[in-house]
Amino acid sequence: MRHGIGGWGFIRDFRRHTGYSDMICHPTRGLLSIPGLLWRRRYREIRDCLRLGSTYLHWYDWLLTAAPLAAVPVLEVPGMLDALRERATIPNTAYR
Repeated sequence: MRHGIGGWGFIRDFRRHTGYSDMICHPTRGLLSIPGLLWRRRYREIRDCLRLGSTYLHWYDWLLTAAPLAAVPVLEVPGMLDALRERATIPNTAYR
């Protein structure tokens, strides 16, 4: 099966929207909330990897998994900043 949505453009847009929704749902919005929100999501994703890792990941996959877990937060920050600017829609994204 091949999906019509995919690639780095989709990942970038999806993560931007993820950052936007995290900031909108956070009770105290502000620039100081960004590091905590990023850490909370990373912590959740690391726990998911640890929980499912024995089933789906080999020992050598952990080395490759570490890079996206470290890089993905950068993609969420623009969405968080859009939420702080109180934009109703996120500009320059195709994912809705």
